[in-house]
Amino acid sequence: MIDLIIRSMLRRRKHLFLTTGIVAGIFASLFILSLLFLGFQNGVNVSNERLGADVVILPKEVPVEGNMVLLSGEPVNVYFDEKKTEEALKKIPGVGAWTPQFFTQTLNADCCSVGGENRLVGIDWKSDFLVKPWLTTGKIDHFEGNMAIFGGKVPFYEDRVQILGENFRIVGVLAPTGTAMDYTIYIPLAEARRLTAHSDTVVQYWEQDDPFTSLSALFIKAEEGYNPDLLAYTLNRIPDVQVVQSSEVLNATRNSFSFMEKLLWFFYLALLFLGAIGLIGRYSGYVMERKKEFGLMMALGMSGRKLRDWIIKETLLYGMIGAILGLILTFVFYPVMVGWIEKNPLQPYVPPSLMEWVGLGFFTFLVTQGLLILSALLPGRGISLLWAGKAMAEGELE
Repeated sequence: MIDLIIRSMLRRRKHLFLTTGIVAGIFASLFILSLLFLGFQNGVNVSNERLGADVVILPKEVPVEGNMVLLSGEPVNVYFDEKKTEEALKKIPGVGAWTPQFFTQTLNADCCSVGGENRLVGIDWKSDFLVKPWLTTGKIDHFEGNMAIFGGKVPFYEDRVQILGENFRIVGVLAPTGTAMDYTIYIPLAEARRLTAHSDTVVQYWEQDDPFTSLSALFIKAEEGYNPDLLAYTLNRIPDVQVVQSSEVLNATRNSFSFMEKLLWFFYLALLFLGAIGLIGRYSGYVMERKKEFGLMMALGMSGRKLRDWIIKETLLYGMIGAILGLILTFVFYPVMVGWIEKNPLQPYVPPSLMEWVGLGFFTFLVTQGLLILSALLPGRGISLLWAGKAMAEGELE
């Protein structure tokens, strides 16, 4: 029967192209929507882990919202006095641990041997609890001198790169987080200060601040059992800084994802509905075209059950071909969508893993096949119940 079905499909090339084209479009659209949904969901989960602090202190004059600095990598060069702020921290109850960061400048191919635009940030390795958990290249015992740790999406081709005229050795790479960390190069705090002090790009900032005594951010953990809200309230007393609570950033991220979730579900269900209508319409016309052929098959002894088996097997073949074409379309258009999301970071996005790809692909295949079989059987039900004598009496067989 399979051989007959394939030959029948090849004789009707117009229907083959139209049906597989519709299936491919439905499969690719549903698959891409599923990947986007899971990626945004991963982004929310990772953001919670990525912040790693209860409270973040930033300079008061930060020109953008704190969540843009922390998650979206908004390039800012702002600083506060390190000694004065840390002395104030020591007097505030509830402070468990903190780690500083020093924002330098955005790097590009003109100043470095790495592609794209990447942020250069100085960190204190001894106190750090933000970068270490994301290392994929093993434990680093010390981090000093001309060493660098690359975010998950910073391109590099050798174990050494040139940054602002100096050679750095790459000693670690971070897992993708869907946040600014992915496009950040981390170097020791002392090296970041030294490079920045001699950089023409940011020299204007040192008219008021001293790079060797300044910081851009302090990430703070509350003591175990201490209320982070109370800690944030107390920290607001420190002059010349602003306090950003991780909970506020994460709530904004979750609210944004909630809207995104509703939007993606709407498109998913709308695609299912429109796909069903399109396929039912396509098969209704197809069945009417083959009404005489089906009647002749039954006149020659084919039972209604075998005719339904024929329709189902033929439909499954259409579904398999359409799914393969849809997979190709997914590989073409999904990276374009991800590229647009990364350039316009409204929401943290972490691409699904290989296993998640396989699981979502299989689920999408089942959904598409179910939709296709349902669309084929509804208009074909009456034909499969048609017996030859009735077909002749109604003039369906000439």
